[in-house]
Amino acid sequence: MEMVSIIIYSLVMAILLGTAIYDLKYQDVFLIAPLSIWVLGLIHVFLIGGGTIELLIASTSGLFLFVLGLMMYLTGSTGFGDALLFWSVGFLLGNTYIAIWFLAFVMVSFIPFLIFFILKYWKTKGYDIHLNGFLRQVAIKDLKEGMVLSQSKVWRGIKKDEIDTLRDAHGLNYKIWIKEGVPFAPSIFCGMVFILASGLVNI
Repeated sequence: MEMVSIIIYSLVMAILLGTAIYDLKYQDVFLIAPLSIWVLGLIHVFLIGGGTIELLIASTSGLFLFVLGLMMYLTGSTGFGDALLFWSVGFLLGNTYIAIWFLAFVMVSFIPFLIFFILKYWKTKGYDIHLNGFLRQVAIKDLKEGMVLSQSKVWRGIKKDEIDTLRDAHGLNYKIWIKEGVPFAPSIFCGMVFILASGLVNI
């Protein structure tokens, strides 16, 4: 069973690494990533001989992290994909105690990313730094799907039909504010690295 755990956690780390890289580049999370991690967590529970009790404990752990991630999403701090990553990793970890430590490691990991992006945008012309993100103006003709409008209360990318509506209402050269944030998936990946290195997870 030890080999089963090693294989499953190796696959999860590969998924999280790929998700972190993609999030850094595009500020987005493929929903297939958290779903895949949840499936691997489900397989892990049953292959190590877990039953209904273990499944309920893992589900509680996942729900705990999902609620926290959802609160961050509803306040515009992260995307919904990040909340789902929290849920799937919480389920995989299997209990709330380890999930709390994981959350602590994620938050500690987030600090250097936050500092890096603040310094990056501070020196970049055209950006304004606000509590809800890094704001800049773009012409409607340069709007792309997935960009987040500054007035959006949650971290949700604009869709093609919404861009068309703005284009019809204001023209191509009208400028609007969009916001960019600090990608959160890299911190989740780092949190997993720390939680595995800490020995709290038995593999």
